[in-house]
Amino acid sequence: MKNKRMRKIILVDILLLVLLFFASSTDLLIKEQKVAVHKIAVVVDMPVKGQMDNFRSGTMKASAEYHTDMNFINLSSWDDMKDKQAVLQKELDNGCKGMIIHCEEEQVAQAILHSIPSDIPVLLYNEEAEGSCVRGRIGSDPEEESRLLMEAILQEEHDVGTILLAEPTSCAERVLILHDRLQEQLEAEGLLVRRIKVDSFEKVQALIKSVSALSDNVFVSGDVSVLQMLGEENAVSSNPRSVYGVGFHADIRSLIEAGAISGTVVHRAYEAGYFSVEKMVEILNGKNSAEKKMTVESVIVTQKNMYFPEIESVIFPYV
Repeated sequence: MKNKRMRKIILVDILLLVLLFFASSTDLLIKEQKVAVHKIAVVVDMPVKGQMDNFRSGTMKASAEYHTDMNFINLSSWDDMKDKQAVLQKELDNGCKGMIIHCEEEQVAQAILHSIPSDIPVLLYNEEAEGSCVRGRIGSDPEEESRLLMEAILQEEHDVGTILLAEPTSCAERVLILHDRLQEQLEAEGLLVRRIKVDSFEKVQALIKSVSALSDNVFVSGDVSVLQMLGEENAVSSNPRSVYGVGFHADIRSLIEAGAISGTVVHRAYEAGYFSVEKMVEILNGKNSAEKKMTVESVIVTQKNMYFPEIESVIFPYV
């Protein structure tokens, strides 16, 4: 009798465990079904190479973890602004609820913002444009970038003469802010700083040739296109000099490897991509919707350190 009673008790316990298992599984399924799938767009208007690869990888990782339906759009394939706006309008018509935007030219970002309804939240990546739809910004810290550049310049083995800050005639606000801060810091160290406008490769060539006899000059640019031009001309110069800047892609990497660029400041684009999607999901879920500026860490990349593990993780695309 005792054995039969014991078997009944064991069977009842097993049955209760089975019921509890199915109940918990059903609860999990219900919770999974309640997860909101937000349709968002990551919009860029620049060649996707180097640093953009890491940014895109970061957005894709976060999109998978936060269950978003994400579309990555590169508007550089269209030259006309009306065509770019038409692409975005099509995305909105298809149910896009939020956008993350990064453009090479600030005026393009501003035109895009004007075409987006104010109820569609937008996060800007390394942009200073303004719009009623903007809910947040993410990118590098100009203070940190200027500090890293100044430290690298002050560590030059030779005496530093004039610091030539080269910037495009039509210059992005973030580059002007960086150059203003760098100029202030360098002049506080007793260094002579000159601001120079360049808008073509021919002007860069003329600039470098005009100071070819003065090897103590140091060239700096916070604009990656100007940095590349400076590096390319420095690579063939009979009297190369130090060149520093901000930004990274495959061509910049080659110039650093060749010694034509002494160093460039690069921020953690993978983290920027991940955090931008994470922040957008928070906004669409009604959490933490106040406009916020988020910054990501930057590092100085040189010929000596570019293959150190801690630097490789910043400059080379995640796979």
